[in-house]
Amino acid sequence: MKNASPEQLVDKIRNGERAAEAELYRRYQSGVLYLLKRRCGDVMQAQDLRQETFRVVLERLRNQGLEQPQQLARFIHRVAENLFIGEIRKVQRRQTYADTDSLASVPDGQLHALDLLSREDTAQSTRKLLDELSIDRDRELLRLYYLEEYEKSEICEHLSLSPAHFDRVLYRAKQRFRKLLLQRLKNSTPE
Repeated sequence: MKNASPEQLVDKIRNGERAAEAELYRRYQSGVLYLLKRRCGDVMQAQDLRQETFRVVLERLRNQGLEQPQQLARFIHRVAENLFIGEIRKVQRRQTYADTDSLASVPDGQLHALDLLSREDTAQSTRKLLDELSIDRDRELLRLYYLEEYEKSEICEHLSLSPAHFDRVLYRAKQRFRKLLLQRLKNSTPE
């Protein structure tokens, strides 16, 4: 196997010969490691990328082979380069830089006790008003959609509605709720 040409190695790997896979790794692993160490400067990262390179290469050779098997070394190096570039992009996407001046001007987001009580009162009042709606489906739809935050598709399935019909029913339910709310507000304001 040591004297096998790249074409023979590719063919044997495609046919499932594990000895050919071991020979591929033995033959090309040091060059791939050298390339990756030079590119990333981190031995551990280079070793991880080398392992991933051979996983990708072997998967490709097992399933598809190569159109130009005589260019096996070039293909392996290209896979290693692409994995390195992908790793760099992934790291760059994860980096975040805090703009401390902007962050200092943002309120802390903590609610004060009075704000919490006000929100709780509003939520309780909304639930009571929702219970006063005369149509059961309106109550159910508004509760599921706004209070329990179910997805539209889940509600459609639960209430046996098509997506277009859901939109119409939701619109009408909101209109009835709005009318009831305005009526309550009108009745509660002193003249």
